[in-house]
Amino acid sequence: VGEADGEQTAAFSQRNNVRQQKARVRSVEAQRDAVYDEVKNQVISYYVEAVKQMNLFKVYAENYAAAESQYLMSEQDFINGDLTVHELFINKNYQSEANLRYEQCKAALNEALLCLEVSTGMPIISNMKKRQTPNWNESELPEAELDARAKRRLEKEQKKAARK
Repeated sequence: VGEADGEQTAAFSQRNNVRQQKARVRSVEAQRDAVYDEVKNQVISYYVEAVKQMNLFKVYAENYAAAESQYLMSEQDFINGDLTVHELFINKNYQSEANLRYEQCKAALNEALLCLEVSTGMPIISNMKKRQTPNWNESELPEAELDARAKRRLEKEQKKAARK
């Protein structure tokens, strides 16, 4: 009879151990799923931020190009005597502010892409640099773009001045 009680106790103890191990496995799986969902939400957040910064970057780049062209033309107008020092200063201030916003946005875009890259483990920035290798200093816009805009506006201004 003592042997039967011992076997029943061992079997009961083993069943409890199995139940406890299954409960631990379910708990670990639930924790894993929660962490996975958190990482998934973080990746989505980084992606949305990166897309937003890319859109802003385009706007700020265009604004900076326009401000740079405007300043180049205002320098020429100042040299020709058509602009006061105060007006030149205002245009320079506008160009500087546009450059500052452009650089800040570029840094924010870089940060967003790096966060996305680190959280996903996928190279993003290194792939982008391979695809587009600009031939200009990153703090400047392409000379050709600036020169073309500035030349067109300068030509318009010269034609207008020639008519007078």
